[in-house]
Amino acid sequence: MFLKALLAPAALVGLASAVALPPSNGLDLSTHSLNKRTATMWTWFPPIVHATPWKYVGCFSGDAPLTYHVADFCSCHNNANSKHMNMEKCFASCKAAGFRYAGLKGPNGAKKCWCGSADPAEYKLPSAGTCNVACGDGEGNLASKYDIKQCGGQTSYSIWRDPCYKRKFDIDNAPLGYESAGCWSGHGGWLLAHFEKSVSGDNLSIDSCIEACSANGYPYAGMRGGWECFCGGRLSPHFVDVHQKNPNHNTMCTKVCTSTWKVYATTPKEEWQYCGGDVYYSLYFNRNLAAATTCNADDDDDDEGGTKTVSKVVQTVTVTKGGPPPKEATQSFDSDKTTRTTIT
Repeated sequence: MFLKALLAPAALVGLASAVALPPSNGLDLSTHSLNKRTATMWTWFPPIVHATPWKYVGCFSGDAPLTYHVADFCSCHNNANSKHMNMEKCFASCKAAGFRYAGLKGPNGAKKCWCGSADPAEYKLPSAGTCNVACGDGEGNLASKYDIKQCGGQTSYSIWRDPCYKRKFDIDNAPLGYESAGCWSGHGGWLLAHFEKSVSGDNLSIDSCIEACSANGYPYAGMRGGWECFCGGRLSPHFVDVHQKNPNHNTMCTKVCTSTWKVYATTPKEEWQYCGGDVYYSLYFNRNLAAATTCNADDDDDDEGGTKTVSKVVQTVTVTKGGPPPKEATQSFDSDKTTRTTIT
C-alpha cells in the first residue's frame, strides 16, 4: 500500500499533519448514496485563451474517453460559449479545467466540445475520413493556429492535446509523488473538474483516489464527504480565492473515508484515514504531473509531450514536508491567481 510511503517522514509528518483529526469523542461518518448524486457541475473555470497552441492528435471514434462537455462547466456563467462552440473556445475551456485532451464533433455551426485526460489512443480511427466536417467561420482571431478542416465529424472526434503536459510518466510510481495540500472549501461548487466514479462509494481510501487520479496524469486528487474522489489538472480560481482568504480549513476535513469506516472498530485511531468534509476536500498534489499555461512545444518531440522549457507554472499549491501542517504553511499569490509552491 503506497499510502505508507506517501505519509513517511521523508514526505509528510504523518497522517495527523496531513489531515485534520476528528473530535476525540467519536467518528464523523458520511452518509451517502451514489444514486442520489444528481447535482451538475457548474463551477466556472475561466477560459485560458493565450496559451501554447494545442497539437492535433487525429480522428477518433465517438467512444473516445472524453468525459466532460464544455457546457457542463462554463454555460452557467458564459452562455455565449454554449451557443456556438469553436476550436478557440474549446481549447481555452479544456485548458482552464486542466484536461489533457480536447475533442470536437458535430455539424458545422453546432460543434460540441468535450474534454478528458485518459489516453484515447485505442479509439483512433485508421483514417480521418469521418472527421470531415470543417469548423468553418467564426473561429476568432486565433484561428490561424489551427486547421479548421480538422474539426470532427457528425459522430467522430477530432482530438487535440495540450503540449504542456508530458505524455509519458511513470504510472507505477506516480502515486508516490502526491503530498498533502491541506483542506480546501468547495462550498457552492466543485474545486476539481473530474468526478472519479470508479473508486467513489463504499470503499474509498486516500490510496484508491490518488491511484485513480494518477493513472490519467491528474496532478490533483481530492476526497470529499468521506466517499467521493475528484481529480483535476487545475483548481477552480474561485476556490483558490476562498482558500487564500481563509486557508485554515483543516478542522473541516473530518469525514473518515468509507474504507476506514468498515474497519474502524478494529483499527487504531492513528491509522484512520480522512476524506474531506461535507463541502470540503482533502487535497493532494503531485508537482511532477502539473503543466504550465505556456511552454516551448517542439514539433519533433511528440512522444515526450513537446515540453522543452516552461515559461510560467500556474496553480501549484503549498505542500508540507517535514514541517507544520498545511494550515500553518504559507502561500503567495500573484495578481493572475498563480500560486507559488512553498515547501516548509
